[in-house]
Amino acid sequence: MAESQQTKETVVEKVMTLGLTLAAGWLAQKLVGIVFQKATHAEHPLKKDDESLGIVQATTFAAVSAGVAALTQRFAKKGAARAVARFVSK
Repeated sequence: MAESQQTKETVVEKVMTLGLTLAAGWLAQKLVGIVFQKATHAEHPLKKDDESLGIVQATTFAAVSAGVAALTQRFAKKGAARAVARFVSK
C-alpha cells in the first residue's frame, strides 16, 4: 500500500511539474521576448536562421532563453513538490 501511495504521489508531482513548467515557460518566453525587444529595438527571433540577426544577438538570445528555461523548470519542480507535500499532509 505504501508503495502505491508513493507511486501515486510521484505521478501527481510529475503531472503538476509538467503543467507548471508549460505555463511558466510560456510566460517566461513572452517576458524574454519583451526584454529582447526593449533592449535591441527589434523583434525577438522566431527562426534560428534569421539573416537579419547578428551572431552576438543570436547567441545572447539563445543563452538567455536557455537560462530562463532552466530556471523555470527548476522552480516549477520545486513548486510542484511543495504543492504535493502540502496536499498530501492534509
